[in-house]
Amino acid sequence: MPRMTFTTVKAKTVNLTDADLSGDRVRQLASDLKIKKLILRGNRAPDLKRDDFIASLASLKNIQALDAAYCLLRDDGVQVLYQLRRLQQLDVSWNELSTKACRVFLALPLLQSLNISGNAIKSSGVNVLITQNKLLALKVSGDDISDLDLNALCDNRFLLSCDFTDNALRQEKEKNLTEVLPKVLAVNRAYAQCFFMACQSDSVFVVEYLLERGLVSPLAWQRKSYDDFEVGQDEYLPTGLHLAVLSRAYNVASYLAHTYPMLLSCRNASGQTPVELAQQLNNVSMIFLLRLSELRFKERKPSSLSASSGETSGIGASVSSTAGDNSPVSCQTLKWLSRVALEQNKKKASATDRKRLTK
Repeated sequence: MPRMTFTTVKAKTVNLTDADLSGDRVRQLASDLKIKKLILRGNRAPDLKRDDFIASLASLKNIQALDAAYCLLRDDGVQVLYQLRRLQQLDVSWNELSTKACRVFLALPLLQSLNISGNAIKSSGVNVLITQNKLLALKVSGDDISDLDLNALCDNRFLLSCDFTDNALRQEKEKNLTEVLPKVLAVNRAYAQCFFMACQSDSVFVVEYLLERGLVSPLAWQRKSYDDFEVGQDEYLPTGLHLAVLSRAYNVASYLAHTYPMLLSCRNASGQTPVELAQQLNNVSMIFLLRLSELRFKERKPSSLSASSGETSGIGASVSSTAGDNSPVSCQTLKWLSRVALEQNKKKASATDRKRLTK
């Protein structure tokens, strides 16, 4: 296979499927490009020293999405992921990983979607991910999972898309899973929808209520349908802060930017951060608000980007530290929260119409 040269400087997504990356090509690529998404699927060339190859990935500090499926990765090779603190989407399916690799996934503060299908990961590792991690999408298909903790799955309020097909689950567990999982995902998606409505209507009370009780992730992204969602399918998705900027919801934007500053680096489908989106809308007040939150974030030196690899950090630590009451919320409460958000949205729309009429 001929060696590849990279000349594009402004690329954000690089596809190197089945490419020759020998000779420390990844490190050279990182010095030339600020890569946001890297696809290494199928790079298993025999002349590559996999440890050196994986170690060179540590230089990709800005990477947010990584596809390393079918790369013959082992547990020692994925240790380098500790250094990719901005990683949001990860696909390491069909490699040679064991349960030990789950410790690495737990240490990634901004990780939202994970695909670990086709590895030798046991039930204990998956149960830890469900219990301790704040993933939005998890795909575990074709692994050696025989005993899944359904209680932990029912208590998880962050998962919006999940796939446990083609595993070694016992018949009784598999039957219970097929009954429980759709209900859990439906409840989680209802909370997420309520959260997005509250962000658009500037209902800071509803937003704070949902987040402090751990009923929704602040990193949750809005989709029309999560049923056919594949991990890593979309590079960027709009967050609640993006919706608040679009709707000029200053109270919600201020709360989210100050309490969860990692949202300031998230990008929407157009590749824009909330600040860049506010600049496009020429909203000077919103720009000032977000810039001020950025300055406060830098002054605080948060542990989400500087915590040690063995500690719980990032979004998990943020939610657990603010959650005052993790008791389940009834359907009536959820309907009431949605009604509050909807009423405030109508009031905001009517106020906008009155301003237009006065003009």
